[in-house]
Amino acid sequence: MILSAIGFVVLIACLKLLDETGRPFLCAVAYVAVEFVLGLFFQTAWLALLLSSAVTLAYVAAYFWLLDRYGHSRSLYWTILLIGLFLPAAVRIAWGYATFDLGELDVAMR
Repeated sequence: MILSAIGFVVLIACLKLLDETGRPFLCAVAYVAVEFVLGLFFQTAWLALLLSSAVTLAYVAAYFWLLDRYGHSRSLYWTILLIGLFLPAAVRIAWGYATFDLGELDVAMR
């Protein structure tokens, strides 16, 4: 819960930075850097942290670029903003339902 609150605050700060600078890739790197440092602080495994950071960098770079590109249209801006906020949660939920423990499959086949 606390990490999602921190992530939300960092996202708001990066949106403000994007509004001030107009540099979406700077915002993406700043967001991922904070996520990386938090991962180190909470002792996340190195490989998981690196893979997560790489995927997050690609996602937020595209997200901030789209927000910067279509920022002139308020309706498009808010649509991109909301889809970008809820898409990762939807993917995590779908991924959770799609994965299962292979040990359970082995027991079920006996």
